[in-house]
Amino acid sequence: MRRRPALPVLPLTLACLLTPLAAPAGRAADEGDYMLATAADLAALCAAPQDASAIHMCEGFLVAVDQMHMQLASAMDRPIYCLPTDGSVTRDGAAAAFAAWMAGRPANATLSPIDGLMSWARDAYPCPAGQ
Repeated sequence: MRRRPALPVLPLTLACLLTPLAAPAGRAADEGDYMLATAADLAALCAAPQDASAIHMCEGFLVAVDQMHMQLASAMDRPIYCLPTDGSVTRDGAAAAFAAWMAGRPANATLSPIDGLMSWARDAYPCPAGQ
């Protein structure tokens, strides 16, 4: 019985060894971030666009909170924030903007994810006077 040459293993080995070097810089989201105990946890997920599960959880949370806000604002006639109606706000853009806002406000790190997100949205998208 002949042995196969070891050469085909070399590209796979090199790929496995070099893949971590190609990973983007920055703090990766870890399992604890997915529990969303704090606004910092949410910001860590939103700051990881290269991590599909992290960014999808972040954006899902943002959409869910926005839908909750629309329902509550409709019932109370008092929105906390007012998104532009021209469709200029995207999920990716909102996630990145929230993460950047949180990075500049370390005192907000311990807020609940909803309080942190609503504080950012109120600052980023203030409602016109009288609304």
